[in-house]
Amino acid sequence: MPPLSDATDAPIFTRERGLAIIRKLRLMDDDFMKVCFENNIPAVSYVLHIILADKALRILSVKTEYVVSSLHGRGVRFDIFATDSEGRLYDIEIQRSDRGAGQRRARLNSSLLDANALQKGMSAEQLPETYVIFITEQDVLGSGLPIYHVDRSIAETGQSFGDAAHIIRAGNRAVKEAVLDFTGIVSGNAAYGAAAPVGSDFSRNREILNQRGSVNIAEKSHVG
Repeated sequence: MPPLSDATDAPIFTRERGLAIIRKLRLMDDDFMKVCFENNIPAVSYVLHIILADKALRILSVKTEYVVSSLHGRGVRFDIFATDSEGRLYDIEIQRSDRGAGQRRARLNSSLLDANALQKGMSAEQLPETYVIFITEQDVLGSGLPIYHVDRSIAETGQSFGDAAHIIRAGNRAVKEAVLDFTGIVSGNAAYGAAAPVGSDFSRNREILNQRGSVNIAEKSHVG
């Protein structure tokens, strides 16, 4: 009778398989995205500089999987929540699937940004400027544009309503044209060219994923 396999063989195999899968992860994949952007002010700044075409904005704080609750209804979990030096608030959603990237989802996120921006006793006029930004793998709105800016306007005059609430829909094409390709496989730093704040030290980020037990999550994903 052949000897039984050492019980330690299974974890080694699982780890190696998991690491192989993790090496194929992209920024469009949730777990890897969260690790890459968590508390990573330079990375989020870089992405916003591309999307907003404003290299002067200065990001002060970044949180991933930021939960916003509602006392009377559904709350949301922002992929990336950021604030800048001018008091503006940003919700960045990176959506691999078209599902969950609809127009009313953007409306919900925008409303909860507002609802949680004011403390009791503050005036509505003190609402900060907000941006809800969806970066999607496909052109969800279907007009063939790399980026869509959605702002309220007065139907009769075409003038801006001026409520300082913005929604931006950016297909990966818009970001890819600016060097940072969210859908490309992350094989190393060079794959991201000038996107150094995002692309730096990916091996460290992969190791963090492994330490958090994300190997099992990776095995269940659609990336390998």
